[in-house]
Amino acid sequence: MALLSPDKLSGKVVILFILIASSLGVVLLDDLVLSKNCTGPYVLSRRDCMLLRSPLIWLAPDRTVVFAEPEILPTPVIPIGVNPTEIKENSPEEQMEVVGIAQTNEGGYVSLQGTWLEQGSGDNALYVVENGAPFIGQLELGSFESKPRSYIINCLIDFIQLPCGPAAPLLQFITLDYGQVVKIPIHITGLEPGLHDLTVVFDQDLGVDRDNPQAEARLLSKVMAIRASIAVGRDTTPIARSFQSLPIPLHTTGLDGLAVSTKIMPWDRYGGIQQKTFLQADPGQKITLYLHLSNSQPVQVDYALSAFLDHQQIPLVRRGQGHVPLYVSAKSQALYVIPIEFTSPSQPGHYEFVVYGEPFPQARMDLTRQTFEGQLDYGLGIDMWSSSKIYLDVNDHKLPRE
Repeated sequence: MALLSPDKLSGKVVILFILIASSLGVVLLDDLVLSKNCTGPYVLSRRDCMLLRSPLIWLAPDRTVVFAEPEILPTPVIPIGVNPTEIKENSPEEQMEVVGIAQTNEGGYVSLQGTWLEQGSGDNALYVVENGAPFIGQLELGSFESKPRSYIINCLIDFIQLPCGPAAPLLQFITLDYGQVVKIPIHITGLEPGLHDLTVVFDQDLGVDRDNPQAEARLLSKVMAIRASIAVGRDTTPIARSFQSLPIPLHTTGLDGLAVSTKIMPWDRYGGIQQKTFLQADPGQKITLYLHLSNSQPVQVDYALSAFLDHQQIPLVRRGQGHVPLYVSAKSQALYVIPIEFTSPSQPGHYEFVVYGEPFPQARMDLTRQTFEGQLDYGLGIDMWSSSKIYLDVNDHKLPRE
């Protein structure tokens, strides 16, 4: 048997090491680069793939959306014989078509409407008011479902919760039976010149599983919203918004949305986030959570993030400072882990905590199609981003229960 000298043995070990390293490099290249968003097939777990791909996000250039230049809009032309201060509702033909679709699908419909004098577009997406004048409108909500539906309705002006009118309560509760339609007046005053956002939120199935802390339904949000822009002084210049910096991002798992957890890294092997739906706290206790914000779009997305406790907006505290709302920007293909805080109520009881988000708070809603076409795979006019709803049990857990 021939013997190898130490030099020859060392050389063969080096060659073997290079071959092994090259093989691993090819595997990792396929795993990390060729497998889009770590969706596989791959050797590493999806979670590890996501972590190892993160430097690609750090080095990637920002790709931002280009918005239309601000302008002063012309005064709306009012048809002859029409009262300019009346609400511009659907025509009988339009209403028949809307109701027919809702009936066929056993669902419902929603519409945001303003006066004839406020029409800035033909699709109820942009309204114009003069400086100092109020916005006068209404939300129309109809149901054609086989069972009654309960809703809680509230208004967000520039993503800040306000009553929908001077005499309206902050939250409005309604229940609709089959075929019922409700019209909720909206009266907004005190807006400064520029482009503002009006979002009307309607949360379905109020109270469903409220007293069941383990209900799986809490993972599925039933909240929806309809948005429109209001150009005060007929000026479409977006109002000033202060965007906050975010931590260094990770690579997204290919999904968009919000998730809340008590852990910084709550992902399973497949990259799924284990969301928290049940918390216990003492009265007045500071609670720290981690908000996971994911953007899988090919462009940077701006967000308005808001925290709600029992449907009422509370400051979303980050780095000791409360934000109502918190404005942030997320790079393309990025996942951010954002530490947030809130304080539990002083009174014992059961509460519900959730974080809502709206993409592109500065968007002019009548131009969303031409602004975002080919850059977003979701719309902005309806729907609301939501984390899972957290059942919060507030009691003095330091004391023995009876």
